[in-house]
Amino acid sequence: MKFTDLVICSDLDGTLLNEQNAIPKENIEAIEYFRAHGGKIMFATGRFPEAVLPAIDGFLPDFPCICHNGCSLYDLLKMEYVEIIPLDDEVVSVIDEIIRLFPSVGIEVMNKEGLCAARRNFATDRHAEYEKIEAIITDGVKNTPKPWIKMVAAEDPDMVDAIREKLLDSPFREKYNMLKTHKFYYEIFNKSATKGTALKKLCNIYGINPKNVIAVGDNENDISMLKAAGTAVAVANAHDDVKTCADIITCSNEEGAIADLIERL
Repeated sequence: MKFTDLVICSDLDGTLLNEQNAIPKENIEAIEYFRAHGGKIMFATGRFPEAVLPAIDGFLPDFPCICHNGCSLYDLLKMEYVEIIPLDDEVVSVIDEIIRLFPSVGIEVMNKEGLCAARRNFATDRHAEYEKIEAIITDGVKNTPKPWIKMVAAEDPDMVDAIREKLLDSPFREKYNMLKTHKFYYEIFNKSATKGTALKKLCNIYGINPKNVIAVGDNENDISMLKAAGTAVAVANAHDDVKTCADIITCSNEEGAIADLIERL
């Protein structure tokens, strides 16, 4: 068939999803056509599993979902984790430094239970509302149940940029992955975990040739995934650094980027 052996690995926010947090109709129709002709789909997201399900609205991928920016693999059919790469206890020192520098910052901890608001502010409330989930309120990071899969500093966009700048040259960068993944979020997770390494694991588990993978993204957390794939695709609304890595640039997520990609294949 036309798309036999091809796998599209798509980011969700800013890529597959539009700004209304939904999959545009043209993307759904194009993916159904792609699958009917032998292609397969997988998702790679910074979201935790409970926040993936409302967004995809029953539109399940063909493989486990790369969640938490590669810190976990989750089987959406069996509703169970395949793998988790957690943070260590010393990450508390990073969070303490961020709070010292930016006292109004919100802190989120992702664990097996979902999204925990360890330090609540408007941005943590916004996050839960946008992703249509209920945050678990905890009394600080240390009192949040482990394993800690990922942590997020949540603030207004200017403050997130300031947090990023402050941590760019910090010694913490040697130990943890730290990325701006959204205008409201700066994330901290295990150094060995990326979307790219998670994609390689899935390829190994399911016997997928990485050259047959088409990875699509929009933000800096997608770059490792694009580099691990045979074909790298950036959406029109992507960060410039992502576009630099891309073999193909599609229309924007609002215009049906995945549909545009499939039409080009």
